[in-house]
Amino acid sequence: MAFLSSFRSEGMTTLRSLRPSDIGMAFFWACSMLTFRSSVLLNGALDTPLIQTIIVVASFTANMTVLILVSFWIESRDRSLGKRLPVAALVLTLMGLAGIALTDLFQRPLGDVALGCLVGASIVTGAGYGLFWGSWAEKLGKKHPTKLALIMPLVFMLSAALFLVVSILSSDSHTPSVALLVVLVVASYLMLAEKEHSDPPVAYAVRMANSRPAFISLFDLMALSIIVSFLFGFMWESTVLSIQSVNDAHRMPMFANFALSLVLVAIALCAKRHIDFDMAYRFIIPTVIGLFAILPLFGESNPVFMNALTTLGYGFFDVTMMYVAFSTAYDRAASGFFVGGLIRAISIFSRLAGIGIGFLAALTTRDQQWVAILSVSAASMYGLLLAWMIYRKGGARRSTFHAAQADGDAPATESVEDTDSGEAPTDPLDRLSEAFSLTRREAEVLPYLAQGRSAKAIAAELFVSESTVRTHTRKIYEKADLHSREDLFALIKTYENNDEQRA
Repeated sequence: MAFLSSFRSEGMTTLRSLRPSDIGMAFFWACSMLTFRSSVLLNGALDTPLIQTIIVVASFTANMTVLILVSFWIESRDRSLGKRLPVAALVLTLMGLAGIALTDLFQRPLGDVALGCLVGASIVTGAGYGLFWGSWAEKLGKKHPTKLALIMPLVFMLSAALFLVVSILSSDSHTPSVALLVVLVVASYLMLAEKEHSDPPVAYAVRMANSRPAFISLFDLMALSIIVSFLFGFMWESTVLSIQSVNDAHRMPMFANFALSLVLVAIALCAKRHIDFDMAYRFIIPTVIGLFAILPLFGESNPVFMNALTTLGYGFFDVTMMYVAFSTAYDRAASGFFVGGLIRAISIFSRLAGIGIGFLAALTTRDQQWVAILSVSAASMYGLLLAWMIYRKGGARRSTFHAAQADGDAPATESVEDTDSGEAPTDPLDRLSEAFSLTRREAEVLPYLAQGRSAKAIAAELFVSESTVRTHTRKIYEKADLHSREDLFALIKTYENNDEQRA
């Protein structure tokens, strides 16, 4: 009864607060998987595992390259790119899809040139998908983590459902695949472009300044992404080459992903708090290790089932990885494109490495291929176990430090002036702290508020509770007669302008 009560009250309240645009990423994600992992646009002589592998590598390389280049390009800009990236994503994707469909339609007249045309169109499509991914990362990076905890499982569920529906329609009916994919990508663009009310905006320059530190803080996530993505790429390629069909290799795993997504949505609806990275390590990583441990049992007898298990583990991790990247961008007031895009690029690079090793392993004898699967599974398990142990050791140290700082939770009584050397402060925030007689603890919180950081992120940085941060924030607002974070930004800007006039 308590379970149902939690579902009805907290879960349904969160669900009702969602907008259609919150889950629009699912349309683009399903379209991406259908285009390359399933290759629904290819027929005849072009529909071979070798050619499908070539276009996957070409498109993923373009996807990864665009994410990296654009991430560092926008970091050097002094203003937001606004709607330009989503428009470029739509144009490139539609051009690429049209190119793949036309190459498939005229493959006989094109002859030997068809493969080159197909690779070129795949590169264009991959670049468009890269911009789509980054644009959605930017949008979702502005969502509160509590909302994200439900949005990401819903996106996962809808993308799996769309994949299954489109793949069945394209194979069992006369509906042109390209028409279905165009509908998906246009729907995703329209939802991406939709305006919505959000939290008070953080200055673009501030968000970009916070982006690198936010990205670096996810080192643990990057290490796990390299291991899990490599194994997924390896198992996917091994299965495709073993059964000689991309579509058959991927349909059963998508049913498994859909079932998993239903479980994740139910958990998200009933959870009393959103998932954090520590919870991911405690539950998700051991689960993925367990799945990887039994993979070699099916590598020879049932490769499709082996691929389904791998996809389940990767899907479980992928949703967590995206959630952590987006919520970190929110908590640290950073660019979702920069943080989420670079994390995704690392995942793609590792997946490509796995695909390459899987392709080389498939060229060997069947006995040697089984040994390769066993070796890769064992190495991946070892890497995950090592990362898990290191993180747990670090968690123990963090807990010890947190306990040592527990006395700092109570607001201090001394003011900033008491800790000064007698000289007038030159930093605008220091002068603001002095002007309104902020305590030492309040002065510590102020720079993080100026960066647009959330209470959760500030609490993690200062090793105090979120309620303590909110108390200090309320005191700062009361002393400075402020009513919102926008008022605080305006006040800080006033102090900065005064400095410029003096200079």
